Amino acid sequence: MHFFILVTKFNPIILRKIIIIFWLVLTGLCNVSGQSADKLIQELRTSSALRGSVLGVQIVKLDSGNPVLSFQSETRMMPASTQKLLFTLAALDQLGADYVFNTKLFISGKISSSGTLKGDFLISSSGDPGFASNRGNAKMNVDLVFQTIHKTLNKLGVKQIDGNLVLQVQDGAEAVAGSWHWEDLSNYYGGGAWGFNFMENEYSVYFKQHPKVSQLCQIEKVVPEIPGLKLTSRVFSGP
Repeated sequence: MHFFILVTKFNPIILRKIIIIFWLVLTGLCNVSGQSADKLIQELRTSSALRGSVLGVQIVKLDSGNPVLSFQSETRMMPASTQKLLFTLAALDQLGADYVFNTKLFISGKISSSGTLKGDFLISSSGDPGFASNRGNAKMNVDLVFQTIHKTLNKLGVKQIDGNLVLQVQDGAEAVAGSWHWEDLSNYYGGGAWGFNFMENEYSVYFKQHPKVSQLCQIEKVVPEIPGLKLTSRVFSGP
């Protein structure tokens, strides 16, 4: 049996910047007096940029648990992308900044003199959420993944495979939480995370614009192409 590994390093640099900015804001709030904090809260409440929004703040001292600043702290709000701060801190604490996701690829069986592998191609996933991602500064995008696999198989003398594609994944992965908003599921970040992830578990739908307003737009293509997936367009052309 032969195997090779595709590696994606956990890279929280961007989210680290967000945490630093967030920390500076909190530090600034904690260092102001009660009167200054009240003034700052009032400025935020009356800001035209935040018109129509809901504001809630709760800052406590870690050693005593006593509140430093509190304003509408019990107001229920959707945490949205601020949850990234908590997940990033947890990942840095539990995994460390140098953690590496390993996706192991195996071939089993025998390679004939003509280059045919009489066996299976196996993928053992560690749950890498960014495997074959084309977003941001991904170092192992989908093109590089296929190029690496093709190059490695060529070195092993494999030209074609007469066998199965076998996925070995971790159990217990919750792809989409039950509390997830349905309107978010159609966005790129709503794909969920499974035991094996590929291109962030998303696909793009391209529509053909109709020349007339309020006419049904036909689906032009789906990338990547998904065999067996049938979509019905409910998109209408605009002005």
